[in-house]
Amino acid sequence: MSENTPEEHEKSEAACAPQGSDSPERPESPQPTALFVRRERRMNLGGWVVLALVIGAVSGLVWGMFRGVFEFAPLVIAALYGVLFVGVGLALVAVIVDWLLERARAK
Repeated sequence: MSENTPEEHEKSEAACAPQGSDSPERPESPQPTALFVRRERRMNLGGWVVLALVIGAVSGLVWGMFRGVFEFAPLVIAALYGVLFVGVGLALVAVIVDWLLERARAK
């Protein structure tokens, strides 16, 4: 059983390396490159949905604190209720608005 030492690894790499060229192999013809440019600085639909859910969570936390709850578990439950009842509604509004805008843009 032989151990792989760094010296043996370098020897095996040197034996496998192509002779006569120090640079790595380059393809004969250049590869095509795609460059995507973002022209508008708007949030996409996923960003609006995440923002709606975060607003729902924050509203649930604020509602829980106004109710006089300052323990961890009840605040988490209040935040989840906020996400469920406020955030999902706002996310639905964002989806409908985005759908209408895309439909108007396609016409």
